[in-house]
Amino acid sequence: MTKTDLIAGLRKQSPKAQQETIDRYSREVFAQVVRLVAVTENAEEVYQNVFMKVFSNIGQHDAGRASLSEAPFIFFC
Repeated sequence: MTKTDLIAGLRKQSPKAQQETIDRYSREVFAQVVRLVAVTENAEEVYQNVFMKVFSNIGQHDAGRASLSEAPFIFFC
């Protein structure tokens, strides 16, 4: 699935696109969250919230401003 297809799927709230996004970006997102959050249990909650924000705010994604790989970190901030 290309990034364009992935974004289109996320905009349609496709479970397949959501799972693909998690599969592609979970390691990187979790690593960043662990660096920022001291307690592991809190890091897991923040990690889940990052993806929930990405999925619920994908309509605001502007490919001219940021790539999809940067999106989790933009919504996290």
